[in-house]
Amino acid sequence: IVRAHGVAPFVRRMLADKVCVVIDATCPKVARVQKMAQRAGEAGRKVVIAGDKDHAEVRGVLGHAGAGGVCISTVEEARSLDLDSPALLVAQTTFSMEDFAAIARVLVERCPDLEVQNTICDATSERQEEARRMASRMDAIVIVGGRTSANTRRLAEIITGIGRPAF
Repeated sequence: IVRAHGVAPFVRRMLADKVCVVIDATCPKVARVQKMAQRAGEAGRKVVIAGDKDHAEVRGVLGHAGAGGVCISTVEEARSLDLDSPALLVAQTTFSMEDFAAIARVLVERCPDLEVQNTICDATSERQEEARRMASRMDAIVIVGGRTSANTRRLAEIITGIGRPAF
């Protein structure tokens, strides 16, 4: 079973070579980002994904981007990125909206031919905004989620960034 985060093309080839029955549960929004990265890579464009380098979704998207794919997580990395134009900027679907916007601003200044595609999932954006609203009204927030989940970690960062404890 291919999980919602998707996989790189070489993983699919490996499964096909082993004659595995594959159930593809890749989230359609993740599959869309993979296709964008693949098209851009095939066109010789650099693909920049704003996200967590070790996240399964990012590894899968980078696999679709080909040799011109790179992941960055911070504005500092955006400032030091060797960026040729034309290029494509996408986001891990669970990445912070604020961090993506800040990275995009830096990269657009450096590369006028940069195509920016905000690929953050609507549900993720809504959860993040609701965490902000709740944190502004509550003394503390308890997040129920996976300890290593990017979604859970990002919600905790938002809440603690507002000055509230998150558990």
